[in-house]
Amino acid sequence: MVNITVDIILPVYRGNITQLELGVDQLVKYFRENLKDYSWKVVISVNGSGANEVLNLSKKLSKKYKEVVYIYTENGGKGNGVFNGWQYSKADIMTYMDLDLATNLDSFRPLVKAVEEGYDIAVGSRYHPQSIALRTILRLILSKVYLLLFFKWILGVKCDDAQCGFKAVNKKVVDDIIPLVKDRDFFFDSELLYYAYKKGLKIKEIPIRWREAEFSSVNTVKIVPKFIKNVIRLKFSKIQK
Repeated sequence: MVNITVDIILPVYRGNITQLELGVDQLVKYFRENLKDYSWKVVISVNGSGANEVLNLSKKLSKKYKEVVYIYTENGGKGNGVFNGWQYSKADIMTYMDLDLATNLDSFRPLVKAVEEGYDIAVGSRYHPQSIALRTILRLILSKVYLLLFFKWILGVKCDDAQCGFKAVNKKVVDDIIPLVKDRDFFFDSELLYYAYKKGLKIKEIPIRWREAEFSSVNTVKIVPKFIKNVIRLKFSKIQK
């Protein structure tokens, strides 16, 4: 019996270096114990300039663990890190998660299983009725306003969480949806789901346990105008069926 192959993409830039080794150690340990019936690989997907130190550490980790590899794109932005990893991948199922491991890893098997069972995209959802999410009031309010007003009402996407960094996709998404996504920074999650939803792909939201990380490279207040600009762009874009 041939195991289903799964790649776990970790988007990393130079500002993540303090989290990298511990994060990879935790992932390898967990997956060795809990993903034995899959053929899996952790792909450190480094993006952006000034990445020599991160690349050196990634090389060290790839030597330490046979299940770890690393790739690089000089194009900065989290979306570039994720998409470069997915396009590099030859796996049956491609996933990504944030390096801070904010989402409890016990949700990973259900995420992968959803794609294995025929969904095109599986999404970790902090707002699923069965989810437990701990976060600051400001981020919760901004996230809810964006989700309800912009993502659901203006863009018309019927998903309960657009931005959670915990997703799995199949090859159809990589081939057909990624080329449509223009934003390669933090809005890429929303844009990916927007095109997938509008094109009728099958999306499943997975309940998760999630806690807000102490460290985040995202300035929520500063990023709001960029998100609004991108929502307006999508609202008036033409989608070819």
